[in-house]
Amino acid sequence: MTTRIQKPSNKPRKRPAQARSQAVFDAILDASTRILEKEGMDALNTNHIAERAGISVGSFYQYFPNRISILAELTRIERQVFKEAIQRATQSESLKELVSELVRAAVDHQLARPALSRALDYAEPDLGIEAETNEFTNELSQLIEARLSALGLRLHDRSVQDILALSKGMIDTAGLAGETDRTNLRNRVCTAVMGYLKSDISV
Repeated sequence: MTTRIQKPSNKPRKRPAQARSQAVFDAILDASTRILEKEGMDALNTNHIAERAGISVGSFYQYFPNRISILAELTRIERQVFKEAIQRATQSESLKELVSELVRAAVDHQLARPALSRALDYAEPDLGIEAETNEFTNELSQLIEARLSALGLRLHDRSVQDILALSKGMIDTAGLAGETDRTNLRNRVCTAVMGYLKSDISV
């Protein structure tokens, strides 16, 4: 008989229903974020999180079963923030403005808290959220594809995925290199995306 190995839970035990519970929940997430940014992944453990959040370990476990669930929840929060920025960007009225605003959203999101972004990107393969990742990527692709189509572009099958991969690769590389000049990075990414559009998509 084969014994199935149960994967660690990647979801909170419960979500707060009252203001006091919400404050504890938020304190846990905020403490985890600060640890990741200042001390790194190795320092992220339940005892340290509870200490930094000013709560008992027992209180921590009321909301989260492990650090995997913390990392997954932080990833969900960051993705929602990014999706909202992309939704705003897709209100743009022209192709040039659309590309500029999409790139601005991506650069600003990645470089606003680069250490956190890198930590979550590094942790993602171990979080067991592949289905969520695919859904998130598809939602972004559909938002961008719909707006490009509305602007009269005839898209190839993987055009949007290529644009997302191109942008992410350049922005992630810049983050790893410690770049802080957002304007310069946005200009470079915009140039690359517009070059792709002009060479690979018929208008």
